[in-house]
Amino acid sequence: MWTRCALAAVVVVMLGCRTSGHSSAEAGMKDRSDGEGRSAATRPAGQATPSTTSRPTDRPVGPGLPAGWEQVPTAAYTAVRQGGEVQISAKGENPSAGYETKFMQSMLRIWPPQYVLIRKRPAGMAGQVVTPFEVTTSFKAAEPVGQVVVRDGMGRHEVKVGG
Repeated sequence: MWTRCALAAVVVVMLGCRTSGHSSAEAGMKDRSDGEGRSAATRPAGQATPSTTSRPTDRPVGPGLPAGWEQVPTAAYTAVRQGGEVQISAKGENPSAGYETKFMQSMLRIWPPQYVLIRKRPAGMAGQVVTPFEVTTSFKAAEPVGQVVVRDGMGRHEVKVGG
């Protein structure tokens, strides 16, 4: 009998939240999809329960990016051809220590290949200091290449190939 009453109370709370325009998070409920259990929390009426946990997003920030990765806002690019290879370099700054920064080849099947400069936030705690980065990538090029295209948060950059 008490299980029916408890179930009815949960349904009433859920329906009340939906019709009142408040989300379940505002009602003090946690999403169980992350494996966390529920805890009894008391709070003053009308105030949201502050989150005590943080987790990286599982969704990509931009189209075609792996989960947890985002485009670097901006960087300085150079490209050099040596032998049968074109090397692309990027220099810039990340907002804190611990970021992983790399080039990701675009899914476009064109010649020469295009790249996107991406980064991933540190998983745990990191020093809150602006940290410089320098990353490189390369591809084989039997014939001379005039320019390569790199994308970042500021858009498309046409980088002239030297050497």
